[in-house]
Amino acid sequence: RDHVGHCISAITQWIKLMMTAADTLRLSAFATSACALILLVLALTTGGSQGMFQLYAPVADYSALLLKRAAVLRLDIGVDLLFIAAYLSFFVSMARQLIAGGKDRMLVGIALGLVMTTALLDAIENAHILTMLRAVENGSVLSAGQILAQQIASQVKFQAAYCGMAALGLLWPTRTGWGWIKTLFILQLVAGLGIFVVAGGMLKLLYVVRATFFVVGPLLIIMSAKPALDGSPSFA
Repeated sequence: RDHVGHCISAITQWIKLMMTAADTLRLSAFATSACALILLVLALTTGGSQGMFQLYAPVADYSALLLKRAAVLRLDIGVDLLFIAAYLSFFVSMARQLIAGGKDRMLVGIALGLVMTTALLDAIENAHILTMLRAVENGSVLSAGQILAQQIASQVKFQAAYCGMAALGLLWPTRTGWGWIKTLFILQLVAGLGIFVVAGGMLKLLYVVRATFFVVGPLLIIMSAKPALDGSPSFA
Protein backbone atom coordinates (compact mmCIF):
# COMPACT_ATOMS: atom_id res chain seq x y z
CA ARG A 1 0.00 0.00 0.00
CA ASP A 2 2.89 2.34 0.80
CA HIS A 3 4.34 1.76 -2.66
CA VAL A 4 0.99 2.49 -4.29
CA GLY A 5 0.65 5.66 -2.23
CA HIS A 6 4.13 6.81 -3.22
CA CYS A 7 3.40 6.13 -6.89
CA ILE A 8 0.14 8.11 -6.78
CA SER A 9 1.90 10.97 -4.98
CA ALA A 10 4.73 10.97 -7.54
CA ILE A 11 2.28 11.01 -10.46
CA THR A 12 0.32 13.86 -8.86
CA GLN A 13 3.48 15.91 -8.37
CA TRP A 14 4.57 15.24 -11.94
CA ILE A 15 1.21 16.43 -13.28
CA LYS A 16 1.46 19.59 -11.18
CA LEU A 17 4.92 20.30 -12.57
CA MET A 18 4.06 19.50 -16.18
CA MET A 19 0.60 21.12 -16.42
CA THR A 20 -0.23 24.69 -15.51
CA ALA A 21 -3.77 25.85 -14.72
CA ALA A 22 -3.98 27.17 -18.27
CA ASP A 23 -2.92 23.79 -19.65
CA THR A 24 -5.65 22.10 -17.64
CA LEU A 25 -8.22 24.55 -18.99
CA ARG A 26 -7.10 23.94 -22.57
CA LEU A 27 -7.01 20.16 -22.24
CA SER A 28 -10.41 19.94 -20.57
CA ALA A 29 -11.87 22.33 -23.16
CA PHE A 30 -10.69 20.13 -26.03
CA ALA A 31 -11.93 17.00 -24.24
CA THR A 32 -15.34 18.57 -23.61
CA SER A 33 -15.73 19.64 -27.23
CA ALA A 34 -14.55 16.26 -28.52
CA CYS A 35 -17.01 14.32 -26.34
CA ALA A 36 -19.85 16.68 -27.29
CA LEU A 37 -19.04 16.20 -30.98
CA ILE A 38 -18.99 12.40 -30.63
CA LEU A 39 -22.36 12.49 -28.84
CA LEU A 40 -23.78 14.70 -31.60
CA VAL A 41 -22.49 12.39 -34.34
CA LEU A 42 -23.90 9.36 -32.52
CA ALA A 43 -27.29 11.05 -32.26
CA LEU A 44 -27.32 11.96 -35.96
CA THR A 45 -26.12 8.57 -37.21
CA THR A 46 -28.28 6.38 -34.96
CA GLY A 47 -31.45 8.44 -35.11
CA GLY A 48 -31.55 9.42 -31.46
CA SER A 49 -29.73 9.61 -28.16
CA GLN A 50 -30.20 8.99 -24.46
CA GLY A 51 -32.21 12.20 -24.55
CA MET A 52 -35.07 10.03 -25.77
CA PHE A 53 -35.20 8.55 -22.27
CA GLN A 54 -35.26 11.90 -20.51
CA LEU A 55 -38.92 12.42 -21.44
CA TYR A 56 -41.99 10.59 -20.23
CA ALA A 57 -43.60 7.89 -22.36
CA PRO A 58 -46.05 5.10 -21.49
CA VAL A 59 -44.31 2.22 -19.71
CA ALA A 60 -44.74 -0.23 -22.60
CA ASP A 61 -43.38 2.22 -25.20
CA TYR A 62 -40.51 3.32 -22.95
CA SER A 63 -39.52 -0.29 -22.22
CA ALA A 64 -39.67 -1.28 -25.87
CA LEU A 65 -37.45 1.65 -26.84
CA LEU A 66 -34.93 0.72 -24.14
CA LEU A 67 -34.64 -2.78 -25.59
CA LYS A 68 -34.54 -1.55 -29.18
CA ARG A 69 -31.69 0.90 -28.52
CA ALA A 70 -29.86 -1.12 -25.85
CA ALA A 71 -26.49 -1.39 -27.62
CA VAL A 72 -26.44 2.21 -28.85
CA LEU A 73 -27.68 3.46 -25.49
CA ARG A 74 -24.80 1.80 -23.63
CA LEU A 75 -22.31 3.35 -26.05
CA ASP A 76 -23.99 6.73 -25.74
CA ILE A 77 -23.89 6.64 -21.94
CA GLY A 78 -20.27 5.48 -21.99
CA VAL A 79 -19.27 8.57 -23.96
CA ASP A 80 -21.50 10.72 -21.77
CA LEU A 81 -19.64 9.56 -18.65
CA LEU A 82 -16.42 10.82 -20.25
CA PHE A 83 -18.26 14.02 -21.16
CA ILE A 84 -19.25 14.56 -17.53
CA ALA A 85 -15.63 14.25 -16.39
CA ALA A 86 -14.48 16.56 -19.17
CA TYR A 87 -16.99 19.38 -18.69
CA LEU A 88 -16.72 19.28 -14.92
CA SER A 89 -12.93 19.64 -15.19
CA PHE A 90 -13.38 22.46 -17.69
CA PHE A 91 -15.77 24.53 -15.61
CA VAL A 92 -13.78 23.94 -12.42
CA SER A 93 -10.71 25.22 -14.29
CA MET A 94 -12.73 28.21 -15.52
CA ALA A 95 -13.82 29.00 -11.98
CA ARG A 96 -10.24 28.71 -10.74
CA GLN A 97 -9.05 31.18 -13.35
CA LEU A 98 -11.90 33.58 -12.59
CA ILE A 99 -11.10 33.62 -8.88
CA ALA A 100 -7.39 34.04 -9.63
CA GLY A 101 -8.35 37.02 -11.78
CA GLY A 102 -10.19 38.71 -8.94
CA LYS A 103 -13.80 37.84 -9.75
CA ASP A 104 -16.24 37.69 -6.85
CA ARG A 105 -15.78 34.34 -5.10
CA MET A 106 -19.44 34.05 -4.13
CA LEU A 107 -20.70 34.60 -7.66
CA VAL A 108 -18.17 32.16 -9.10
CA GLY A 109 -18.97 29.66 -6.36
CA ILE A 110 -22.70 29.80 -7.03
CA ALA A 111 -22.16 29.34 -10.77
CA LEU A 112 -19.77 26.45 -10.21
CA GLY A 113 -22.19 24.92 -7.71
CA LEU A 114 -24.86 24.83 -10.41
CA VAL A 115 -22.47 23.08 -12.80
CA MET A 116 -21.47 20.58 -10.12
CA THR A 117 -25.16 19.91 -9.47
CA THR A 118 -25.50 19.29 -13.20
CA ALA A 119 -22.66 16.75 -13.16
CA LEU A 120 -24.14 14.93 -10.16
CA LEU A 121 -27.61 14.72 -11.71
CA ASP A 122 -26.06 13.70 -15.03
CA ALA A 123 -24.30 10.77 -13.37
CA ILE A 124 -27.47 9.77 -11.49
CA GLU A 125 -29.43 10.01 -14.75
CA ASN A 126 -27.03 7.66 -16.54
CA ALA A 127 -27.08 5.19 -13.67
CA HIS A 128 -30.88 5.26 -13.54
CA ILE A 129 -31.32 4.73 -17.28
CA LEU A 130 -28.87 1.82 -17.26
CA THR A 131 -30.64 0.35 -14.23
CA MET A 132 -34.00 0.55 -16.00
CA LEU A 133 -32.47 -1.04 -19.11
CA ARG A 134 -31.06 -3.93 -17.09
CA ALA A 135 -34.39 -4.38 -15.31
CA VAL A 136 -36.31 -4.56 -18.58
CA GLU A 137 -33.76 -6.97 -20.07
CA ASN A 138 -34.33 -9.25 -17.10
CA GLY A 139 -38.08 -9.22 -17.48
CA SER A 140 -39.01 -6.67 -14.84
CA VAL A 141 -41.82 -4.18 -15.44
CA LEU A 142 -41.03 -0.51 -15.00
CA SER A 143 -43.38 1.85 -13.21
CA ALA A 144 -44.66 5.19 -14.47
CA GLY A 145 -43.08 6.72 -11.37
CA GLN A 146 -39.60 5.65 -12.46
CA ILE A 147 -40.03 7.30 -15.84
CA LEU A 148 -41.52 10.46 -14.37
CA ALA A 149 -38.66 10.68 -11.85
CA GLN A 150 -36.21 10.41 -14.73
CA GLN A 151 -37.81 13.32 -16.57
CA ILE A 152 -37.85 15.49 -13.44
CA ALA A 153 -34.18 14.82 -12.71
CA SER A 154 -33.25 15.53 -16.33
CA GLN A 155 -35.13 18.84 -16.38
CA VAL A 156 -33.56 20.02 -13.13
CA LYS A 157 -30.15 18.99 -14.48
CA PHE A 158 -30.54 21.04 -17.63
CA GLN A 159 -31.88 24.10 -15.82
CA ALA A 160 -28.88 24.04 -13.49
CA ALA A 161 -26.54 23.62 -16.46
CA TYR A 162 -28.00 26.49 -18.49
CA CYS A 163 -27.88 28.93 -15.58
CA GLY A 164 -24.44 27.88 -14.32
CA MET A 165 -22.83 28.05 -17.76
CA ALA A 166 -24.44 31.41 -18.52
CA ALA A 167 -23.09 32.86 -15.27
CA LEU A 168 -19.55 31.58 -15.83
CA GLY A 169 -19.62 32.78 -19.45
CA LEU A 170 -20.72 36.27 -18.47
CA LEU A 171 -18.00 36.48 -15.81
CA TRP A 172 -15.29 35.34 -18.22
CA PRO A 173 -12.91 38.18 -19.21
CA THR A 174 -12.37 38.27 -22.96
CA ARG A 175 -9.72 40.00 -25.01
CA THR A 176 -10.60 42.91 -27.29
CA GLY A 177 -13.01 41.94 -30.03
CA TRP A 178 -14.20 38.74 -28.34
CA GLY A 179 -16.93 40.12 -26.11
CA TRP A 180 -19.53 38.70 -28.47
CA ILE A 181 -19.02 35.17 -27.11
CA LYS A 182 -20.86 36.24 -23.96
CA THR A 183 -23.93 36.49 -26.18
CA LEU A 184 -23.54 32.79 -27.00
CA PHE A 185 -23.79 31.91 -23.34
CA ILE A 186 -27.03 33.89 -23.10
CA LEU A 187 -28.23 32.22 -26.32
CA GLN A 188 -27.68 28.74 -24.90
CA LEU A 189 -29.65 29.76 -21.81
CA VAL A 190 -32.56 31.03 -23.90
CA ALA A 191 -32.43 28.02 -26.24
CA GLY A 192 -32.19 25.59 -23.36
CA LEU A 193 -35.09 27.04 -21.42
CA GLY A 194 -37.04 27.31 -24.67
CA ILE A 195 -36.82 23.54 -25.07
CA PHE A 196 -39.15 23.21 -22.09
CA VAL A 197 -41.92 25.33 -23.58
CA VAL A 198 -41.92 24.97 -27.38
CA ALA A 199 -42.88 22.13 -29.72
CA GLY A 200 -42.62 21.07 -33.35
CA GLY A 201 -39.88 22.15 -35.72
CA MET A 202 -38.65 24.90 -33.43
CA LEU A 203 -37.87 22.29 -30.78
CA LYS A 204 -35.47 20.48 -33.12
CA LEU A 205 -33.73 23.76 -33.89
CA LEU A 206 -33.23 24.47 -30.18
CA TYR A 207 -31.76 21.00 -29.66
CA VAL A 208 -29.27 21.71 -32.45
CA VAL A 209 -28.35 25.07 -30.89
CA ARG A 210 -27.75 23.40 -27.52
CA ALA A 211 -25.63 20.62 -28.99
CA THR A 212 -23.61 23.04 -31.11
CA PHE A 213 -22.90 25.21 -28.08
CA PHE A 214 -21.34 22.28 -26.22
CA VAL A 215 -19.11 21.58 -29.20
CA VAL A 216 -17.85 25.12 -29.85
CA GLY A 217 -18.38 26.90 -26.53
CA PRO A 218 -15.33 25.54 -24.65
CA LEU A 219 -13.06 26.18 -27.64
CA LEU A 220 -14.27 29.78 -27.93
CA ILE A 221 -13.57 30.31 -24.23
CA ILE A 222 -9.91 29.39 -24.54
CA MET A 223 -9.55 31.28 -27.83
CA SER A 224 -11.09 34.44 -26.38
CA ALA A 225 -8.66 34.51 -23.45
CA LYS A 226 -5.59 33.29 -25.31
CA PRO A 227 -3.21 36.11 -24.30
CA ALA A 228 -3.95 35.52 -20.61
CA LEU A 229 -3.59 31.77 -20.98
CA ASP A 230 -0.24 32.25 -22.66
CA GLY A 231 1.27 34.26 -19.84
CA SER A 232 -0.54 37.54 -19.34
CA PRO A 233 -0.22 38.38 -15.63
CA SER A 234 -3.93 38.77 -14.91
CA PHE A 235 -7.38 37.55 -15.96
CA ALA A 236 -8.99 40.66 -14.54
